[in-house]
Amino acid sequence: MNPLIRMTDSQAQFDRWNGTKNEDATVTKRIKDQHDFHLLIVKKLYDRGVNIVCGTDGGIGITLPGFSIHQELEFYKQAGMSNYEALKTATINPSKTHKFLNGLGSIEEGKMANFLILDDNPLNELKTLQNPKMVFIKGRKINREQLSLFKEKAKNRGNLMATALRYAEYLLLER
Repeated sequence: MNPLIRMTDSQAQFDRWNGTKNEDATVTKRIKDQHDFHLLIVKKLYDRGVNIVCGTDGGIGITLPGFSIHQELEFYKQAGMSNYEALKTATINPSKTHKFLNGLGSIEEGKMANFLILDDNPLNELKTLQNPKMVFIKGRKINREQLSLFKEKAKNRGNLMATALRYAEYLLLER
């Protein structure tokens, strides 16, 4: 997470949540009820054949890229999807709804070589996705040691000035 966001937004969100919780004892139940409603809606949409696409909002606010996708896949299971159906929301389904993703989502000749090598079968246990043995991005292999290094660097990001400039660039140019 960008250290600037962690310093500002994370604390603000915690303070807002903690203050609301202290002032309104029903807020936790309301959020739980809202979550349950979202699961029900996802289930009803899925049961009617709607193409569900995993979208974690990773990198926005305090939602951590690379971690929040696992929570979302678990939510799809809570909504009644099998592991296979949940995996499709993050692989082949997006390629059906977004033209620029047509070259991703499945392993086929002519498609981009983005895939994971895992120790166990995610059809049996989705948690195996959290610790891949290797990741291939555009055909380039990244082994577990390198992935661990990336994870450690991401957790301990410093250089507040560089991250502040990058965040400003995002706000001004990419939005």
